Amino acid sequence: MCSRSLTDLCAGIALALVTGQALAAPPASAGEVAGGGVAVPAPGQRQVLRLSDVLGSDAPATAPRDSSAWGLALGQHIARGTTGHPSILEARSSVTGALAGADAARWQRAPTATFSREYAGKYASQTYSNLLRVQQPLWTGGQITAGIDLAQHQATRARHALREAQRNLALKITANWSDWARASLRVERLGKLVEQQAALLEMISRRYAQGSATVSDEALARARLEGALGEQAQARIDLAWSRTQLERNTAGTVDDALLRDLDGALPDVPTLAEVIDAIESAPALNRAAVEIEIARAELAQRRAGLHPQVYLRLDRQWGAIKDERVTIALQGSTGAGLGGLAALDVQEARIQSARLAVETLRNELRDQYTQEHIRHASADQRARLTQAYAQTSSTVLASYRRQFDAGRRSWMELLNMVREVHQADLDAAVALVDQRVAAYRVLLLVRAPDLNNDFSFGQELPR
Repeated sequence: MCSRSLTDLCAGIALALVTGQALAAPPASAGEVAGGGVAVPAPGQRQVLRLSDVLGSDAPATAPRDSSAWGLALGQHIARGTTGHPSILEARSSVTGALAGADAARWQRAPTATFSREYAGKYASQTYSNLLRVQQPLWTGGQITAGIDLAQHQATRARHALREAQRNLALKITANWSDWARASLRVERLGKLVEQQAALLEMISRRYAQGSATVSDEALARARLEGALGEQAQARIDLAWSRTQLERNTAGTVDDALLRDLDGALPDVPTLAEVIDAIESAPALNRAAVEIEIARAELAQRRAGLHPQVYLRLDRQWGAIKDERVTIALQGSTGAGLGGLAALDVQEARIQSARLAVETLRNELRDQYTQEHIRHASADQRARLTQAYAQTSSTVLASYRRQFDAGRRSWMELLNMVREVHQADLDAAVALVDQRVAAYRVLLLVRAPDLNNDFSFGQELPR
């Protein structure tokens, strides 16, 4: 239940949430401390919120932009980060190595040349005997084909791992941007709070000098100001750190204009059904599915290894022994005991394990993608409600100021209400950032384009 001192605030909030409109604030009198707020759209009207609205009047104004440019600058920073980040370089090196392995596997069809030189003995006409052998596989029971398939699947796995690393880095950079935007809002809002607390301290100091306020009132205002200054100093440290994190992951500097890259009307966010359908194209799931093909190729290799192999062999000897012959050789091995057959059972189990891993990952991704969509819906709703709360809080603060002047509110109640408005205003601004970030994350999961190029989510992108 609401306390008596907050009855006006609770009633105003309830009215705003029921009607979808914020209460209109009366004009502020001279010297009156009033908080900011963002207007709430009428029922049935589409809400178009801008980060510049919550960044305050001191923020540079931005002209309306084409919706196709929504998120473009952030996407460019993500693309830049995916060219030089260590995790991406590592994944690219794995792709290069896997492609080289696939090329090497194809050379297994080519003939193999070997040379040996042996001591012939002291009674031989010549001291050494030389042997040159060229061996061409004719039939290997499918072992060469299985080896080529295995190498190609490994290259495919490396490509999916690269795309997975790109997506993970994109989500990480998005989180860095969110932290930076939050810290920037906190610094900006605390700056306003410091100004308000300084104005209140100046006002109460004059009243104390005139004898209409007590020394404890002045001490309380001074303590509130010092507390706000301390929070502001810490917020600036957090801002510098979050910006450093963003610049490190994007491999470059960022300017303040990037804070407003998600400004303007939101693009259409995919439905939950579209989000669930996008799971099948997730790089992580594709990589896990390739593990099944890799296990199958390894099984084919082991099965082929149990068959004899047929070779065309050319031998030429010179030195102590002179001989030339062309033969068709049959070569095979059962391995140690029944180890070859047991290895087949191992590979069958690996295939089954890989299949179950795919299903497990699919369920995990379904939960993750569903949570991302729910998080966006929740953030969208919270952004709307917190705007109403902030606007109503500003109205109530103006009422508190007038009641304090009339002697119906205490100094403590006024200071507490100033702090309440500051927190409501900050929550509304942060909720708007969360709304934009949640939408961007959903679009990254569903419509993620080639991260090597600049991109925007303002238009439908190929999946």
